[in-house]
Amino acid sequence: QQELDLLKQAVKGHRTITSQAMHETLIGAATTVRPDMVATPLMVARRALADDSSFIGRLDAVGALLVSRPASTQVVPREEIAIFESLAADAAMAIDSARLYKEARAKAKYEHEMTLAKDIQAALLQAPPEVSFATTFAQTESAASVGGDLYQGVTRPDGSLALALGDVSGKGVGASLIM
Repeated sequence: QQELDLLKQAVKGHRTITSQAMHETLIGAATTVRPDMVATPLMVARRALADDSSFIGRLDAVGALLVSRPASTQVVPREEIAIFESLAADAAMAIDSARLYKEARAKAKYEHEMTLAKDIQAALLQAPPEVSFATTFAQTESAASVGGDLYQGVTRPDGSLALALGDVSGKGVGASLIM
């Protein structure tokens, strides 16, 4: 339970904390509790979306690391805490890079599917038939990269023109195939 409390305190405060410091905070006085655990948040900088903002909009914790060492009567040396914080910074960057890579792959997959859907849709649409009593042409243009709009024109046996218009709900490969 003490480990979880230490991790939560580090993430909430966006700072490294030792079990000694947490215990002093909880009881309001120094004690002889052994400082054998150190927790640090995994922090990443997030850029604000507005163009006129500074480079770093906010810092977010993407997790936390906890190191527990054999009980000692000495405080954890500052050099060890600095190494631990450096490791945490590297881990946070790796986690955030993996998240960004996953998002980029998902976006690339979506864009590929939209291109495929647009090609399928264009291949399925046919020019309207020519009739003697009118000039026929058709055009469809999606508001997005692909849509579910469709048309079909056929010349009926009596020479008249039958025209069907439709709009499939949805988008992407599925909607273009339904169309």
